[in-house]
Amino acid sequence: MKSIDVNELNIEELIEKGIAFHGHLGPFLVVGIKMGIIALKELNSSGYSDMSVLVETGITPPISCLTDGIQVSTGCTLGKGNIKVIANKKPKAVFTREGKSLAIELKSEILKKIQESGAVEESAGRIAKMTNEELFNAKIIFKSEQE
Repeated sequence: MKSIDVNELNIEELIEKGIAFHGHLGPFLVVGIKMGIIALKELNSSGYSDMSVLVETGITPPISCLTDGIQVSTGCTLGKGNIKVIANKKPKAVFTREGKSLAIELKSEILKKIQESGAVEESAGRIAKMTNEELFNAKIIFKSEQE
């Protein structure tokens, strides 16, 4: 079974894989890639089959492009059924592994900047260089809190 070594992850390589998979570079693709990297590290996951993801973007681009970034960085896929997408129109994903979940949401001020910018590739480049703390609100949720 294929696995991901979080110590070997490289954002530039993942972005290149993301472009090949998704078809172009965009800010939400990069947001999804970065979310996936955080989740792999925080949940001590090897990706592919040992975690699941609930993405709240819906299926309307450009915000839904976040889902492709998550697929590229985590190995979770719609085909395997370990990603589900719901239509809340939020740049948010909840990653779950072994009774522990991590909710990650793009900060509202960053979302607004992306939506106001016409320069898609430039926005993606800026996001790739930003820290996780600048981009996201994240919260660990244990099983008892989910029920």
